[in-house]
Amino acid sequence: HQVDTVGGNSGSGVLNDDGELIGVHTNAGCNVSVPIQGNSAMRMTSLVTRSPILQSLTRNRILWRNTNGNVSLWLTNAVGDLISGREYAPGNEWTALGMTENRILWRHNDSRAVLWVLDETGNITGSITHGPYAGWTPVSYANNRIVWRHNDGRVSLWNVDSNGNLISGKEYGPYAGWVAASYGNNRLLWRTESSGQAWLWQLDDADNFLNATAHTTSAGWSVQTYSNGEMFWRHSDGTAAIWSMNRAGQRLTSVSYGPHSNWTPMSLGDRKLLWRNTDGSASYWTVNSDGAFKDVRTHGPYAGWTPMLTAGITR
Repeated sequence: HQVDTVGGNSGSGVLNDDGELIGVHTNAGCNVSVPIQGNSAMRMTSLVTRSPILQSLTRNRILWRNTNGNVSLWLTNAVGDLISGREYAPGNEWTALGMTENRILWRHNDSRAVLWVLDETGNITGSITHGPYAGWTPVSYANNRIVWRHNDGRVSLWNVDSNGNLISGKEYGPYAGWVAASYGNNRLLWRTESSGQAWLWQLDDADNFLNATAHTTSAGWSVQTYSNGEMFWRHSDGTAAIWSMNRAGQRLTSVSYGPHSNWTPMSLGDRKLLWRNTDGSASYWTVNSDGAFKDVRTHGPYAGWTPMLTAGITR
């Protein structure tokens, strides 16, 4: 890294553009002359696997779905090993849209939304229903925001309290050819279907538009989510791509994986990339802050079960 340091800075945290702690500074080595070198730090993803304290603070979750309509929520450790699981019976008429911050957003076949509030062990401590509203469909949840999409392309961004109660809402669009994909960290992500285009809006805390950046790849790519400075893409051939973004919404680095025969990339969250096999098994990858592969755990297959989503929590 190129962060300026002086003697005694070893052990200081290294932050990315979003203010997230991604490493700990260890050694000096910057050089302004050729060859230009950098200081050294250890990634947090490497520290977690070696620190019992950090491992005790880090939890990740995998949501599985059964053909009978039940779901199973797994709590895993930092490297993806199963700690415990909890089963629920929402029914096949409900689809899980997203899982973050101890919340799961569900969509009913009639386009109602239900937001579950969970504790760290997976107990449901609260639940609230919104809708159905004619023409509107819930899309995603993150950071106390629910994204709704109308049939005509309009988007409504709801600000909700910790229990899911509506505080305020802001409406945008419609914009021809664009649909809302997800929200995260004051960013509203739009996409065009399968044409490799993304539009990343930056919003203020009141959800007013500030600025936007547009990104174009190639046909077959569809952007899925944005969260914590990472944009997750999926190609129609089964390839996954992770883009690391700066605060201005510009791409810093990108890495792609696959396609891997019989595997589909499903979900990215908190340095975890979840893949699903045609036999129902899960491949659960740990990646670094720039998306580079670090480790993997494989689970299943289990009769009737398929993995759907991943998310992380830190106590």
